[in-house]
Amino acid sequence: MTRKNKAMTDGKKLENVERGIQPDIANHRELDFASLIGGTSLNGTTGGKFDEDVKALGLHWGVKTQRGGFRLLNGWLKGSKDALALKADHEEWLVCMPLSTLKELLKNK
Repeated sequence: MTRKNKAMTDGKKLENVERGIQPDIANHRELDFASLIGGTSLNGTTGGKFDEDVKALGLHWGVKTQRGGFRLLNGWLKGSKDALALKADHEEWLVCMPLSTLKELLKNK
């Protein structure tokens, strides 16, 4: 089986390869995020879903990584902004913030 065909047999690996991420690196980042927020990695336990998932703080988190980074989001957060509120037409509001900001909010709760 060729390397590309092997990746195609596993949707998670294929998605990661398409995003330019090696599967072991994506899994490492998922585990890293889970440990940072006191969560549990659901890797391979989500019933056929191929996202990197973490369960923590009473939430089901999707973990996304990108080789080139999220330059646009990071650029918007630079300066004096603590968080971003994002809205696409006909979609629900999204909130994006650094993990340190979330931890501070939870600590002050």
